Amino acid sequence: MHAFLAELRSAIVPTLNEQQREKVAAAERAPGDETQRLLSVHVVLARELPDYWQRFESARTVYAEHAESGGERRGLLGRLFGGG
Repeated sequence: MHAFLAELRSAIVPTLNEQQREKVAAAERAPGDETQRLLSVHVVLARELPDYWQRFESARTVYAEHAESGGERRGLLGRLFGGG
């Protein structure tokens, strides 16, 4: 799950405006361990993006299909969202 959330974050952040990126950066600097900060980032993304859950579900489906097929995951979500 951690790898999926990290990859989804990397795919979405380049599409954000400056104010949204600042909110994500603040969540990344929050106290807690890496997983807590990553979850905080996704809370910010869910609040900021009206289509976050659609993106999440699309990415989850693609990620699961690739994981089941043993396909290459690195950059998969970036390609899905046009970032790589």
